[in-house]
Amino acid sequence: LQRAKRKYITTTFNSKTKLSRKWKEEFDEELNCSELRKVIRDLVNRLADGDAKFRLKKRLKDVHVYATHVSNPDESPDAWDKATVDFGEIVSADVLRALKNSKLVACGWGRTVFSVSKEVAALASKTKTVRGSPRFFSTCGLMPTEFEEASKLFAAHRLAISSRMIARSLNQAFGVLPEAENLATVPALIHWENDDDVGTLKEYLRSFESYIRVFGKGKNDQDSLVWKADAMLAAVSSPRAPLRFLSPQHLNLPKVKILGLKDYVVGDIAGAIIAREGKGDNEAVKNLTERWMGITIEHIEGLAKREETSDKAGVMVFAVGTARAEVVLECITRGLVNHLFIEKSTARALAKLLQKKLWAIEPGPGN
Repeated sequence: LQRAKRKYITTTFNSKTKLSRKWKEEFDEELNCSELRKVIRDLVNRLADGDAKFRLKKRLKDVHVYATHVSNPDESPDAWDKATVDFGEIVSADVLRALKNSKLVACGWGRTVFSVSKEVAALASKTKTVRGSPRFFSTCGLMPTEFEEASKLFAAHRLAISSRMIARSLNQAFGVLPEAENLATVPALIHWENDDDVGTLKEYLRSFESYIRVFGKGKNDQDSLVWKADAMLAAVSSPRAPLRFLSPQHLNLPKVKILGLKDYVVGDIAGAIIAREGKGDNEAVKNLTERWMGITIEHIEGLAKREETSDKAGVMVFAVGTARAEVVLECITRGLVNHLFIEKSTARALAKLLQKKLWAIEPGPGN
């Protein structure tokens, strides 16, 4: 059917109608994205039913692929920023539709989530049918870099991409009151040099009312917001820069060495550290995990598992650029994603990684 459509458009373009070249290019992009979406879904399904050694946790409900106006987001930081802004504008309508049945949404942080949430907020403020639902809450407090940049001119930008500010802007756009304080008094990462004091500080911070409201008094507290949540907006880091929230000051923390940390860590999702298989016991990984005060991998997996067969959005993951494909694959493998929203170059890289993984089970010609 897709080949027939393309043949018709090409014939029409060449002989019957003076369609604009831009329109044809946009059609081609849409067709490419549709094909990539189909390929990824097929590969994920085949891997989910494959050998137990390589099997994925089948929680992925759908894949959404989009083409931005930036051909190579990984070319430079500026290119990635432009692609991310473009990506937010393109995906916003689909994200809003995915959230239509959700009532309580956890908010991640970072440039990608900020770009998406900004456009969703703008769209929601114009759509009266969604006003009053859902509600949004933050999943981590201030990042170390936010503390350090507080006195600089671009502090407003740093604060804008924080989880608590994203949640606040979305609640305002949807015309609802926030469910809880935005963890303004709880740091995302315990920034303290003495390891012996970290446990004591963590217990103290866990006694804060805003922390208890979001994460509960203990593991699997069903009164907590993370347990009640039926959707989440999250982004992933790049393996080239795992733990993107760390500042240079953390290089000198005891037991924490960022150089070489990528050998033990794939990256993070919403700030929660994803250790490489069999590397979770590494001293630096354990140390950083212990210091993290935000949402955890267990929280995210619990949400994805609860909503894998519901009509709620579940965990929505956003990624732009080829560099993040490896982290996206790891999230899919571990069952941390229900809806995947990715840029075209990310989709291509992800398809290659999935195919490579599949070849280990079903060797293809010449492999």
